[in-house]
Amino acid sequence: MEKFKFKDGIYEGEATNNIPNGKGRWTFEKDYGYYEGDFASGVFHGKGKLYFKDVGIFEGDWGDGDFTGEGKILYDNGVVEE
Repeated sequence: MEKFKFKDGIYEGEATNNIPNGKGRWTFEKDYGYYEGDFASGVFHGKGKLYFKDVGIFEGDWGDGDFTGEGKILYDNGVVEE
């Protein structure tokens, strides 16, 4: 497992040439939360969960660092939105 500190967060997980690639965890620098899941070429890509501090969890599909629209949000108050 590799660990890297970037200007906007810390990455722990698989890497290729010091770039997040494979399974890993990205913790945001400003304590927004963290992402656990698949990475490709340094961005969220594949299956993963984004944990938003004080909001909830988005679990689903990612492409090129962004939501692809497939997934669900589990809010801290227990509401689930698909």
